[in-house]
Amino acid sequence: MKKNVYACGLFVLGLLGMQDLYAQRTVDLEIEVMNPLDGGIVYYNTPFSFTYKVKNLSGADIEATDTLRFYLTWDGNQVLFMDDNDPNGDLIDYSPKVNNVIAAGDEITLTHVFAIGNLTEEPDMESEFCLKILPSNSQNLIQDTYLPNNEFCYSIQIKNQEETGLEKFASEHIRMYPNPASTQLHLDVVPDGDILISTLEGRVVQSMAGTSDIDVSQMENGVYLISFKIKDRAISQRFIINR
Repeated sequence: MKKNVYACGLFVLGLLGMQDLYAQRTVDLEIEVMNPLDGGIVYYNTPFSFTYKVKNLSGADIEATDTLRFYLTWDGNQVLFMDDNDPNGDLIDYSPKVNNVIAAGDEITLTHVFAIGNLTEEPDMESEFCLKILPSNSQNLIQDTYLPNNEFCYSIQIKNQEETGLEKFASEHIRMYPNPASTQLHLDVVPDGDILISTLEGRVVQSMAGTSDIDVSQMENGVYLISFKIKDRAISQRFIINR
């Protein structure tokens, strides 16, 4: 009898230890999109920002070691992202946001930059975008226990931007060379503000401050769209990387 009681006691202690080992934090995150507005307008071939607020409604902190996984669907289709830790690997279905501390009851604002390429003369359209945020940490387990407020869906109008005189001049007279490029791409102007390089599907693969010399040595072969501004006018041009 004594032996049986002793064994049972070991089993109970073992269960308590396992509970401590696999204990996970629970949080409640809420996402609210700030830009573009519901029903707002964005333009093909022109970079725009998804700006959204993440609120921590729980009593536990989001720590710097936690990852916020940002998911995006476009008319029900999952948008894929490049894995920053493995840029030559397969695309993944979320974009990781790291080193963001959100104290219990606090909120932060995050931004993703996109461009929707249109090289096949797509018509104006209205699309539904859904943004979702989920916490993750494989070493210090965390779970959001209330999911209805983790996703924010709304519609955006996507339009073709009429070419102004300046834009037409730029597309005809701004020289970009060599094209195809191998390691360097040169512009004969210095753009105002940032330069964005995206795939034809609109996934931004590189961004940098305005410069006329652009390093493309780490980019894969393919067709890309370079977008920048001159005197507040949006310019987009296509180029090819071929090695």
